[in-house]
Amino acid sequence: MSDVSVVPSNTGEAKVDNDGSMKISQIKCNGVTACAKLDCSTRFMEPQDGYVKSESRCRFAKCTVISSQEIYNDEDIRSVYTNKAPFNGTLLQLKVLGLAAGVYLAFVHKSCPGGETECEPEVATTPLQLYGFIALLVGLIAGSFFWLQCCRPTLKVQVYTSRLGWFPFSWGTMMEDMKVRGHGPGITIQDADDVGHKLLNRNQAEQILSEHEGNELPKQGMSQKLFITNRRVGFKRRKACCCKLVTIENSLWTYKLDEVANCHADSSFPLFFIIWCVWLLLTGAMFYFWWSSFNPCRCEEEGYMPEDGICDTKPEWCTAEDIGRDPGMATTFYVFAGILVLYSILVPRLPGGIGCCRKSRIVVYFKSPSPLGCPGFINDYDEMELPPGSSANKAVEICSEIMRAKADYIREKTA
Repeated sequence: MSDVSVVPSNTGEAKVDNDGSMKISQIKCNGVTACAKLDCSTRFMEPQDGYVKSESRCRFAKCTVISSQEIYNDEDIRSVYTNKAPFNGTLLQLKVLGLAAGVYLAFVHKSCPGGETECEPEVATTPLQLYGFIALLVGLIAGSFFWLQCCRPTLKVQVYTSRLGWFPFSWGTMMEDMKVRGHGPGITIQDADDVGHKLLNRNQAEQILSEHEGNELPKQGMSQKLFITNRRVGFKRRKACCCKLVTIENSLWTYKLDEVANCHADSSFPLFFIIWCVWLLLTGAMFYFWWSSFNPCRCEEEGYMPEDGICDTKPEWCTAEDIGRDPGMATTFYVFAGILVLYSILVPRLPGGIGCCRKSRIVVYFKSPSPLGCPGFINDYDEMELPPGSSANKAVEICSEIMRAKADYIREKTA
């Protein structure tokens, strides 16, 4: 019997065993076949005494056909990402493409029987009707799933660990993915949908030390917030489109405090962005000079027309046999354009970022590598831009609070 007693929660398909452990199950995907019932509903993560167990199991005809278990130490669980955005861009694109292709192939596309190139409109047929109806069916099915997902508060949960997992061309972090039934329209810290509070903190008492608002764009439906507790640090974000009617992201990403490596505070005048703007103007000027450097003596044919650069009559004083524009100006333009491209990549990482006024932001770096994988071991990080007009020391104060909360947390664990 486990010594850990987790407060029962109705997040997802929550189950409570006799030992008090909590199981967060996936949305049930039961199906009926001609032979037996397929039950794939036992997908859960279960906090135990000192470790967390993840299990996936599927039963068919009273036989377990899929069974997978991952057991993590408490120190292995590094962060939890939850997103209650019902919008699914893949399903929407599939719906639009399927319906458009189906309508075109089934009703619009016409061809002549027998392969003739021209025929009367009443003789033309639609030989691709079958494919059109199949595309329509695919679009309707994708649309039904898209609207079904928009009508229910599905909560996407991703639990990241510090274990290294395989990623194409690099290393990433091991991740567990679940979908549970959520509650209500939004997600906030310590509510029923805050799975990070359950897995990272085991529903223990948690004190919110501070909350900080990020740069918001109410008209675009974008908002962000950072919160610091005595056990976690997290970022809450919301993005919407279509006059704020469609929610693209309503997420809460929380990290353990001992996962924090260091913080970066940036509050500076965007000098490098201004230099980039000046260099962009110089590059445009070089392009203009190069494009207007057409020399009539460089025509391949006899003749020249200065209005559009077509050679009609070649001046008698021409002796050069070169063709086209000035090669020296072309080389100069290429050099300026190449420097502009490299500088455009570097500017967002330089102090001040991109913008025409003072920018303030914080960047929190973590010990584990990036979960998406990169060419090499690159530490993961998360960032937030502060509202315009924030004081120059605001970012420094937030970073100091995070590091102070981490020091107190480590001191409490080792006491």
